Amino acid sequence: MTTLISICFILLAALLAAKPMGLYIAKVFDGAPSKIDRFFLPAERLLLELGGVKGENQSWKKYAAALVLTNTAMIFIVYLVFRLQGVLPLNPEKVAGMEPTLAFNTAVSFMTNTNLQHYSGESGLSMLSQMIAITFLMFAAPATALAAAVAMIRGLAGKPFGNFFVDLVRSITRILLPITVVVSLVFVALGVPQTLDGSVTAHTVSGGEQSIVRGPVASFLSIKELGNNGGGYFGVNSSHPFENPNGWSNAIQILLMLLITISLPFTYGKMVGNLKQGRILFVSAGLLFLLSAGAAFMAESQGNPVINQLGIEHTEGSMEGKEVRFGTLNSAFYAMITTASETGAVNTMHDTLTPLTGLLALLNMMLNTVFGGIGAGLMNMLLYAMVAVFLSGLMVGRTPEFLGKKIEGNEMKLLAVTLLIHPLLILGASALAVMTQAGQAAISNPGFHGISQILYEYTSSAANNGSGFEGLGDASPFWNITTGIVMFIGRYFSIVTLLAVAGSLLKKQTVPETIGTFRTDSSLFSGIFIASILIVGALTFFPVLVLGPAAEYLTLRYGALLMNDLHHSSQQATPDAVHTTKQTMNDTIIKDAVKHAFLKLDPRTMIKNPIMFVVEVGFFITVLLSVFPRFFGSTAAPWFNPAVSFILLITVLFANFAEALAEGRGKAQADSLKQTKKGVSANKVMDDRIEKVAPAELRKGDIVIVSQGEMIPGDGEVIAGLASVDESAITGESAPVIKEAGGDFSSVTGGTRVVSDSIKVKITSDPGETFLDQMIALVEGAERQKTPNEIALNTVLTSLTLIFLIVVATLPFFTSYLGFQIDPAVLIALLVCLIPTTIGGLLSAIGIAGMDRVTRFNVLAMSGKAVEAAGDINTIVLDKTGTITFGNRMAGEFVPVGDESLQTVGEYAALGSIHDETPEGRSVIELADKLSIHYDSSVAEAGEPIEFKAETRMSGVNLPDGRHIRKGAVDAVKKWVINNGGTIPSNLDLESERISKEGGTPLAVAADGTIFGLIYLKDTVKPGMKERFAELRKMGIKTVMCTGDNPLTAATIAREAGVDDFIAESKPEDKINVIKREQSEGKLVAMTGDGTNDAPALAQADVGLAMNSGTTAAKEAANMVDLDSNPTKIIEVVSIGKQLLMTRGALTTFSIANDIAKYFAIIPAMFMLAIPEMNALNIMRLGSPISAILSALIFNALIIPLLVPLAMKGIAYKPMSSNALLARNLLIYGLGGVIVPFIGIKLIDMLLQIML
Repeated sequence: MTTLISICFILLAALLAAKPMGLYIAKVFDGAPSKIDRFFLPAERLLLELGGVKGENQSWKKYAAALVLTNTAMIFIVYLVFRLQGVLPLNPEKVAGMEPTLAFNTAVSFMTNTNLQHYSGESGLSMLSQMIAITFLMFAAPATALAAAVAMIRGLAGKPFGNFFVDLVRSITRILLPITVVVSLVFVALGVPQTLDGSVTAHTVSGGEQSIVRGPVASFLSIKELGNNGGGYFGVNSSHPFENPNGWSNAIQILLMLLITISLPFTYGKMVGNLKQGRILFVSAGLLFLLSAGAAFMAESQGNPVINQLGIEHTEGSMEGKEVRFGTLNSAFYAMITTASETGAVNTMHDTLTPLTGLLALLNMMLNTVFGGIGAGLMNMLLYAMVAVFLSGLMVGRTPEFLGKKIEGNEMKLLAVTLLIHPLLILGASALAVMTQAGQAAISNPGFHGISQILYEYTSSAANNGSGFEGLGDASPFWNITTGIVMFIGRYFSIVTLLAVAGSLLKKQTVPETIGTFRTDSSLFSGIFIASILIVGALTFFPVLVLGPAAEYLTLRYGALLMNDLHHSSQQATPDAVHTTKQTMNDTIIKDAVKHAFLKLDPRTMIKNPIMFVVEVGFFITVLLSVFPRFFGSTAAPWFNPAVSFILLITVLFANFAEALAEGRGKAQADSLKQTKKGVSANKVMDDRIEKVAPAELRKGDIVIVSQGEMIPGDGEVIAGLASVDESAITGESAPVIKEAGGDFSSVTGGTRVVSDSIKVKITSDPGETFLDQMIALVEGAERQKTPNEIALNTVLTSLTLIFLIVVATLPFFTSYLGFQIDPAVLIALLVCLIPTTIGGLLSAIGIAGMDRVTRFNVLAMSGKAVEAAGDINTIVLDKTGTITFGNRMAGEFVPVGDESLQTVGEYAALGSIHDETPEGRSVIELADKLSIHYDSSVAEAGEPIEFKAETRMSGVNLPDGRHIRKGAVDAVKKWVINNGGTIPSNLDLESERISKEGGTPLAVAADGTIFGLIYLKDTVKPGMKERFAELRKMGIKTVMCTGDNPLTAATIAREAGVDDFIAESKPEDKINVIKREQSEGKLVAMTGDGTNDAPALAQADVGLAMNSGTTAAKEAANMVDLDSNPTKIIEVVSIGKQLLMTRGALTTFSIANDIAKYFAIIPAMFMLAIPEMNALNIMRLGSPISAILSALIFNALIIPLLVPLAMKGIAYKPMSSNALLARNLLIYGLGGVIVPFIGIKLIDMLLQIML
């Protein structure tokens, strides 16, 4: 209990120090003048001047180059010191120069912050080497990583990267050096040596003599722990009493290991301006650490299962390899701290840890994000944070954003290769070691523990940790060279790629945060972040961990090891018949999709989808295994290989079928559109005659005449005449539309039919470029261009495929070392089940179906990118008239002024509107009739009509009896009345202003010198608009209304409609200006329009939706065309764009989550016959190894067609906050992706048990 309390106090002290230290580090690097400058600045300036450093900001490329080249130069210099130490001074013990490969390994090891000591501490290095080489690198290595992390943070925050040399110097002078000086004195006080004297001779109790080496240990020790270096002055590191004399020194060492690395999330939060996000990273890593530490405590406290079974009492737990002065818990705690912080110092021999604690130590280093080493750990945390943001962003229906910057294809490629390099180094190098004599010769404890020893060595090297399983004889050229290479690549590859990610994001515009933005400072993100680390990171290494520490633990716990070959299984079974699901679509489309599913098996086609191509290659290999089993070393039952081959073929066919089905829907629509082009001829005007020609002969500028019953031969503008046109072939609407010369309704589309009258049309497009041709190409476009988000997601999926390919390809080397083989077909089955085949098989179908949904909604998108952009829209710019309100203002009220009555104003308003054929004029007559206003229409009909003119802004009638009636703009009518000797009623302006404030338009009604009143013209908002704008607001989308109305009227309409902003008295250039203004703030803007004056704004907008009834200029400028000419449809387009992204994200999550169940199905089955204790991992209690493998494969195949309807239909989008939406989708597709395969695989296994 006392030990646990002391551990809690250590953690509490670390917790209290983390935030202040993090904020101090941020202050060191923020570049602003500080009070501490007077202490450090003179020395820093001197050092930089001596180095010729000017301190200017560097690009990410120059920063990375300076870092790598400087570190490489340091490695070379230190290598020379190690080689020549035998002839250099300060060598009282006469230590010889290092062997070349050992000097290489040691120089690389300490420069990469690894400190993997293949030499024997005090006996392998002179004092000079310890002081000017090792100690120097112990400062330079953590300072390098800290500088890299700070540079990455700056880039992510949108700031210049800074200068590597300035950051390197500041890391040492302001952080590392001051702390080490103080702590060194504390260590001296605790009994740690600090001297330049040589060794002393001590007399032992048995009367013998022992030479004890001394040296500047305290100063060495402080930077060893603070800088997460870990290399000990003495060979046994911090288990040596001179290097760790008591509990106090042990506690201080733990605090030093944690101090900087756990503070960096707070540094990050401060520098990016979001302390809460930094706190989330801190808490997430802290939870992972507490889980591993708690499990290690339990494992070490329970001790060795074999000793437990013998009944031998060991209440202290497993004390093997541990120092009595520290005990079990302190030793386990130190082991978890040193591997979580990537320090590598040890106060116990890790080779003697219980298998589970060894597994946890390995896992800490494999993840390299449980705080991790100085700088590098934070960079890896940010790597996984961006992966988590990417998947989360897709699931909420928008392009993922991290710190306001969109994460797209370029960033995901860099993140993908960074994820790939860690397992490649660890598993590839470990496989090389177990397959070579030089590697196997180093193993001191063959079997499962031998795999653990090798795995630990390369994991420690790749993660730049430096601790090891001490029983491994790694002081040989083979191990020196291979671990040296792994350490170098493991260090610098990820630093460079992650700086490149920050550099790429730095160039991007910051996207403002809205309600639709997924927050990365919430507990929900913390959960996704942890899940991403565990699923992507931990599952990568699961198979090899099972063969190493997990197998060792199970054999210790459940009994003696029995080695058998997997092929000893003699289970009898017949190939399972995989049942396809029935489709309810058109039979022709389904038959065509089945045919194309087979045609797409062509490898030239399949290679475009890397995931399914891997499955197809597996199919070909298993076919060969079926025909030539002995040639490939297969010893499985004769029916097994054909069964696996058949299931793999079905898997590929299902994926091809899903894609072909999505394509088939578009092709069917294209075929119907092609029918409209058949048998069409054109009446081309040739000088003074008309000549019949084929539409293909028409060119831009040609004039044609189209009469009743004829098809319009190509896109054009009506230049003469008026006609009703049937556009049902394109829009699906049976009602004809009026097309006439001039105005915004002059555009006609090729393939539509004139149903009345005749028009003269000027052709505006060449053959192959018509609207109909574009529509056919788009809906038929199987070879459509992939969208940015699709490319980014494909990159992630390809990376995961390569990672699992490495996992599976290296497994045979480990099993061969253990004395048994895995059948090739089983390895292929494992690979196919692990790679994301579900989303790989559906990804193309999702994209094609998304475009098809837009098309079926009668919107023609010019590219998939436009649909995706619609899902990311921040602002929608809308015209008021015809979009928010009905196109025509209607008379809603007659308002008497002065002493006039309602009857009088209504009568004169009606008489003045008899000749007014505009919708407004007709609405005045309708209102008079509705209010039973009496008027004599025959009097007005006999009068002289006065048409509306822009100059007069009035219309009316001159009656036969001499009365002159006028209605129009209030100020215009007032002037007319005054000119006729009349007077203005006192309440006219008051009533006029009231109508304007209420959103109406006032028209004054007068006869000769008298104003009778006002007509209240109402701009009626379309029903449901307020609710639709509220939905957009829930999506985080701002609405801006453009109108020519005065500010008072515009404000009233805006309030009634529920829009967020408006532009009154708007001119065409105002639309462009508002779009540019929003875009300058990093927002994506959508706009609807139909007129030629809208074309510039439509072209400027990120999503421009033109009306099909509009002009050719508008349609050419836009990237979407609404065939129904319904401006409000932009709202549905936004939902479809979000739905497309969400479907991809949700099914990707579902696919990756499936791996958990597949692991627990296949991994025990693979090893159970050779390692019977593996049955403990068979948590589903599957019937047999063969049925388990087939069940997982069959489920993997069947889930694709079962999800086809969802891929085609898309995931329903409901307007809500991004966090609520993500929580819902995670519950359904994340948790569902874990649970469903467990149920499905178990049910299939039960069926197979009945059949076999």
